[in-house]
Amino acid sequence: MKKIVLFCANGFSTTMIRNKLRKEADKKGLTYEINAFPYSECEKECVGADVILLGPQIRYNARRVKDLYPDIPVEVLGMTEYGKMDGEAILKVAMEAMKE
Repeated sequence: MKKIVLFCANGFSTTMIRNKLRKEADKKGLTYEINAFPYSECEKECVGADVILLGPQIRYNARRVKDLYPDIPVEVLGMTEYGKMDGEAILKVAMEAMKE
């Protein structure tokens, strides 16, 4: 099972996005483990992830996360998709990063 982790400043907005991603994955028959956390839990929760998604408000952390996890794709979500909480578009970003 593929593991997608999302991070934002406090984990609130990514929790809502997580719910939308789960619905989109279910509609497509995909069995992904999808979780959302505050950025402060990144080092603990990224272990074993297949893709790491960062909210645009913490994009300045992307280089650090990429350095910590060089073998895991790291994507910064776009403001439009993030602001709209567009589960379909964000799932597409995750799938492309995982080469699915």
